This record gives sequence, structure tokens and C-alpha cells, in this order.
Amino acid sequence: MRFSSLSYFLLLSLFTPTLFLSSNVVAQGGESVPLENNANETKANKNENKWESHESVTSTYTSKFLKKYKYNVFPFQFNNSDVAYSSEVYAKLDSESDTGKSIFIHSVHTFGEEMSGKRAKETLDRYVFKYKSMAKSLKGEIIKSESENHNGYLSRQLYITYLEDKNKISSFENRTAIRINLYATNFAIIEQIVTGPTSDMYSYSVDDFFKSIKLHDGIAASNAPIGVGWVAHTSPNNVFTIKTPPINKDYTPKKPSGKATKSRDRFIYEIVDPVVGKSIYYNTTSYKLNSRPNLSTAREILISNHISKFVKNLAGSELSFKEIKKDGITTYETSIVVTPRQSLPYVSKLVYSIDVKNNFLLVKEFYTGIHHYHSGIEKTFFDLTEFHPEKYKYTPPEKESPEKDKPKEEAE
Repeated sequence: MRFSSLSYFLLLSLFTPTLFLSSNVVAQGGESVPLENNANETKANKNENKWESHESVTSTYTSKFLKKYKYNVFPFQFNNSDVAYSSEVYAKLDSESDTGKSIFIHSVHTFGEEMSGKRAKETLDRYVFKYKSMAKSLKGEIIKSESENHNGYLSRQLYITYLEDKNKISSFENRTAIRINLYATNFAIIEQIVTGPTSDMYSYSVDDFFKSIKLHDGIAASNAPIGVGWVAHTSPNNVFTIKTPPINKDYTPKKPSGKATKSRDRFIYEIVDPVVGKSIYYNTTSYKLNSRPNLSTAREILISNHISKFVKNLAGSELSFKEIKKDGITTYETSIVVTPRQSLPYVSKLVYSIDVKNNFLLVKEFYTGIHHYHSGIEKTFFDLTEFHPEKYKYTPPEKESPEKDKPKEEAE
């Protein structure tokens, strides 16, 4: 039986879309690095793909895996010493007894605090819901959904079947299957998956693949310079530049969005923690004023334009600031714990670093939640932001022609 292209693309859509790219060397920083492991082939072993012990480059797990595989890893260095990884490894079983099956292992780290048992259970439950939703969209059947303990680690097992070719009779032989084991360590979630014909989902090689996995606690350390491989984004009015990791489906799915007026420009940037399923935000806003702002001005702008979205009638005396002067820039730092808004239910703390230079003020703002209070991620983004108001240049947006003046084909 052939490999199910539909199940392949469905699983790929759940993971990073750059799974199958050209070969490169794995590096640290924030750059997605695809790695293809194709051992030297001879005519004798060209069609063989033997099983061997495979250790994840992220040190998250060890498992039996096929010797020939394709791998993608995305390192997200969120502070000076720690790296959260997203990694995927894929191979197609091509032996005579395993025709049509493919295997995956996908792992992601949280960049927040170590997970408690309760947090790990909630996270696994959320992943199970994701797969059940996928099964529902396929009009599939959930044959198995169980909770397990894998060598002391919380685990979930699912077995889903569905009819890929709607022109065929929905018999056991005609259905496609997805067998999934989910695991939680203290910092990571691991998804171990086999997809293919239902008739082979419990073969010896598949059972051995699932049984072989060994999990490892912890999060990776790094001594690489922070921000390596990150992308620079300059604000619309050329007042400041932020650096962000490349786009990655797990952690950083979108580029910063920017907008500007003559006296103000702004970036909004979302960062996702795929393990806990929460988003935090790095927002940067510059203000062009008539004169050089002082602490009183900074406090007034901060409360009226930023904190008031969460806290009404906050007195300025309720905020304490740390003042730092360096290279002609005065920086004021503060933070405040807030009640989450309905639109941002996870956000419970606002962290600020406000830069002042000449008659410009830059508000660097981090929306974060309790799981990420001590991650140090806000300092990473603050430190990688460059304030250069002397390069200010405002370009008015082009006025769009009225629709009635557009050519007919454009208006349509």
C-alpha cells in the first residue's frame, strides 16, 4: 500500500513547514536549521534503511530511528544561557514488511519555568484535544485514547483511523491510521508518531519504535552570542530597530506588525510558547515630542497610553522607576502586575524599559504571564533593540485613488 499523502500533509501542518529542506549544519541562536542524514550509500545498501539508536540534537530524547532521515531544528535562545528548541525528525519505512509507513518525532521546549505535574497534565490534555479535533475534521474514528506512565513520565496514547479515498468502501483494509504517543518532561513535549495503513500499525518494528524512546529532563544551555541569526526590523519612521527570531511555526509565527504617524511609530510582536499554549508580546512605541522628555513626561505617557489599557486611574506615585544613563540615552525601568484582560487572559505582568534621547521617547513594553516571569526573555528583546532617533524620517502614506478612478479590473 502507498504512503498516505493526506496524513503526511496533515501532520506536517501541525509542525514546522520547513521540514524537508536542503542539508545544513546544526547551529545555535535563532535560525531554523534543516539537517538531512543520508549515510554513504552503496549499491548493496541503497534500498535498506536500518534501525539504529538516535539521540536528539536537543538532548530531549533517545529513540530507535531509521538510519536515513530528515531533520529540522529551530533554536530559540531566549536569555544569555538557555535555549528552547523545536525539532522534527522524519523517515519513511521502505522495507518489504513496512511499505507505506512513515515515522515522526516532534519535540518542543517551553521557555518558561519548569512544568509541574499539573501543568504537564494540562498540556498533554491540550495536545490530545488537538488530535481529536483533527480526527473530527477527517470524519475519522478514535480507536484508542489512553493515559499512560512511561518510565516515570506522563504519557498519552492515541490511535486514529480515517478513510482517505472516499470512493472506497470504509473497510479496515482501506482506512489510513495515525498512531501517536505524547510525552511530557519537565520542560518539553514530545510527539512520537507513525502513519500509514491500518493493517501494519502494530507490527513488530512499529511497537519497538514506540517502546524504545527514552526521555531526558532539562533545557539546553548555550554560550553562543545572543541574537545570532535573528532578523532586524526598523520602525516605519526609522527611530528604532528591533531584532526578532526568524519565522517559526512553533515560537515566532509572524513578523512584527508596524504602523506610524508623524509623531509616533510602533511595532507589535507575538511570541508563542507552544508547550503551555500561551502568547506573550513585545511592543515598541516611539514618541516625537516638542522638547526632551523627563521622568515626569515618561510616567505620564506610560500611564495614559499603555498601562491604562489594564489599570484605570493609576496614580503616578504607585510606579517606582530605576534610572540608567549610558551613551547619551536615559533609560527608566519599571514593571507592574495587572489583572488580565478578557482579550489577553494570560497577560498578568507588564515590564517596561523607556529610552529618552533628544526630544524622542521609546517605550519598550513586554506583556508576560506567570509561567514566564523569571525567564529573562524581556531583557533579551530590550537589549537587542537599538534606539536611533537621529535617523528619524517620516514618509506620509500614499493616498489611494478613489475606487471609481481605478481601472475596472482593479476595482473588481
